[in-house]
Amino acid sequence: MKKFFITILCIATFALTLSAQKLPKELKTAKKALNASNYKDALNAIDAALQIPEAAGMAEAWAVKGDIYSSMISNDVDEYLKSKVTNTEYKIQTVPYASKAVEAYQKALSLSTGDADKGQKASVKGLNNLANSMSTIASELYNLQQYKDAYTCFNTILQSRDLLSGIGKNSILENEEDFSLIQFHTGLAAVNAKENDAANAIFQKLVDKEYKEPAIYQQLFNGLIDTDEEAAMEVLSKGKKACADVEGSQTAFLFAEINYYLRKNDLVKLEEKLTDARAAEPDNVSLVFASGTVYDGMYQNAIESGDEATAKKNYDEAKKFYEKTLMMQEDHADACYNLGGLAYSKAASLNDIIKKLDEDSTNEGIRKYKAKKAERIALIDEARPFFERALTMDPSHRKSMIALKEIHAFKNEIELSKKYSDMLENLDEN
Repeated sequence: MKKFFITILCIATFALTLSAQKLPKELKTAKKALNASNYKDALNAIDAALQIPEAAGMAEAWAVKGDIYSSMISNDVDEYLKSKVTNTEYKIQTVPYASKAVEAYQKALSLSTGDADKGQKASVKGLNNLANSMSTIASELYNLQQYKDAYTCFNTILQSRDLLSGIGKNSILENEEDFSLIQFHTGLAAVNAKENDAANAIFQKLVDKEYKEPAIYQQLFNGLIDTDEEAAMEVLSKGKKACADVEGSQTAFLFAEINYYLRKNDLVKLEEKLTDARAAEPDNVSLVFASGTVYDGMYQNAIESGDEATAKKNYDEAKKFYEKTLMMQEDHADACYNLGGLAYSKAASLNDIIKKLDEDSTNEGIRKYKAKKAERIALIDEARPFFERALTMDPSHRKSMIALKEIHAFKNEIELSKKYSDMLENLDEN
C-alpha cells in the first residue's frame, strides 16, 4: 500500500512539473516579440494568449502585457531624449498607454501567489521602470503645457507607488519629501488639465498631512468654495497655520480671500481684506486699483439706496485710489477710464433730479433746474479728458470709445460722435 501511494505521488508531481513548464504558445510568442521590440506582434500575441482561460489566470501573462506597454513608453521616451540632443522635433505618442500598463500590472499582482511568483517579480520591476519613464518626461510635458499628458505621467508614478506599497515593495518614491512633491505636481497638472475632482482629492491628502506649500491650500480652497463654503474656509484656516513660517504665505491666503469676496461681490468684506493686503504689499499697483473699484462699487450702491453721505465718502475714496494708481503706473488705461467713469456716473445720477425739477415752474425750481443742468455738464466735461487720455494709453480701449461717442451725442456734436462710432466699427472688424 505504501509503495502504491509513493507511485501515485510521483506521478502527480511529474504532472504538476509538466504543467508548470508548459506555457501557452501565444504567451511564448508574446515574450519573444517583446524581447525583439516587435511591439505590435507582441500585443497581438498577448491579447490572443489572454483569451485562453489558463493564461488569463496567470500573473506572468498579465505582467507581460504590462511590460509590452511599459517598453513602448520607455522606447518612446528614449527617442524623445535623443531628439533633445540632436535638436530635432519629436512628439511623445505613448503616454496614454500608461494606464493600460498599470491595469495589467495590477491584474498580475492580484493573481500572484507571492514573492516567488514570476508575475509578481516582473510586475515590481515593470512598475518601477514605468514610474521612471514617467518621471523623466512629466515636468517636461507640464512646461510644454501638455497638461493632460503631464497629469497622466505624474499620476502613474503615484499609482505605481500605491500598487507596490500594497504588497510591501519599495518604489522610486520611498522618500516622503519626494512623494509629497510628486503629489503636489500631480495636483497642479490635474488643475490645468481640468481634472478638478482628481486635483481636489490629491490636494486634500496634502492638506491632511499639513504640507507646507501655500498653493495647495489656495487651489483646494478655490475648488471647494462654490460647493462647500465651510470646508473651503477650513482649508484656508489650516493653510494659515501650516504655512505660518513660509514667507509670503499669509499674503497669498489673503489674495485667495480677496478673489472669493470679489466673486461674491461682498464689497464690505472685500474692503477689509484689501486694506490688509495693501498693508502687506504697499507697492502693489493691482491692489490699489482694486481698492478703487471696490469703493466705486460701494459708491454706486449708495447712490441707488439714496444714501448721499455714504455715496460722497465712497466717491472720494474711489477717486483717491484711481489717482494713486496713475501715480504708480502712468499708463494704467483702466484707472484713467474709471476716473472719467466716476464723474460720468455722477452726472448720470443727476438725470432723475433734473427731470423732477423740470416740472417745478417756480422761480426757485427754475433756478435749481438750471444749476443741476450746469453741474451735469461740468461733470461730463470733467469726465471726457480721462476717456480721451485712456485712448492714448490704449488705442483699442473699447469702453472709452463708447463713453466718448455717448458724450458727443449728448452734446449734439454729431461729427465727433460719429468719429468714435466709426472707431468702434473698425475695432469690431479687426
